[in-house]
Amino acid sequence: MPSGTTWSALELDPGDDLFVAQSDVKDFFNSFGINMDLGRHFCLPPVRSSCLACWGIPVVQQGGKSWPFLRVVPMGWSWAFWIAQRVHAYQAWTSSGLSFDRLIHDHAPPPSLSDKIPVIIAYCDNLNVAGTDPVAVNAVKDRVVAHLRGLGFGVHEETTASVLSTSLGYDIDGHRGIISARSGKLEKVILAFEWLSWRPRITGRHVEVLIGHAIHILLLRRELLCGFRSLYDFIYDRYESRQRLWPSAAREAF
Repeated sequence: MPSGTTWSALELDPGDDLFVAQSDVKDFFNSFGINMDLGRHFCLPPVRSSCLACWGIPVVQQGGKSWPFLRVVPMGWSWAFWIAQRVHAYQAWTSSGLSFDRLIHDHAPPPSLSDKIPVIIAYCDNLNVAGTDPVAVNAVKDRVVAHLRGLGFGVHEETTASVLSTSLGYDIDGHRGIISARSGKLEKVILAFEWLSWRPRITGRHVEVLIGHAIHILLLRRELLCGFRSLYDFIYDRYESRQRLWPSAAREAF
């Protein structure tokens, strides 16, 4: 699965610009049908058969109850995201005409962009095609989008190759070769950590939320994730109880 690390690992040759074209699959989770064997695990509260009959819905057993079940993958299911990620990444790769190493993620080094061949970054319902040749980038994006539509998926929010884009919550400046956290979010996270450094009375649960936002930003440089230790201990030890933040945790926030 891609993350900020995926983007920050890409390298540009001097003088090259990075172009990104994007698309989004509409109502992605609701596009995956499930059968009764799986659907019976995602039932709604029971409905009296008499009510169904009044609504013109055929019932198997009169006088009993029926449990309606979902016919599409529920977004709250723990495996839903995994299924969506695998499907989109596979379909994007097979329709792109590119070799498998051009489908990049966190668990393998990215390929070189010097050969002008685009790369694919698929994250759930969002598609990013990146490269130094805008014509090739648009061509790959168009092939993938046409293939997805041919499978019955709705695709919207298409963009053509541009040096300025936003992906996975990061701002990408392909001309300067810079990827950064969105400025508004970064400023808020910095202010929140400054506030923590004053040792407020707080629960571990609230600290956990802030750490989550910080992790998203620090994934651009994974080595910076090693800076938290006491904050994690405070979260675990005082998850539901409010107390003044430990001095060691406050130093890490500072």
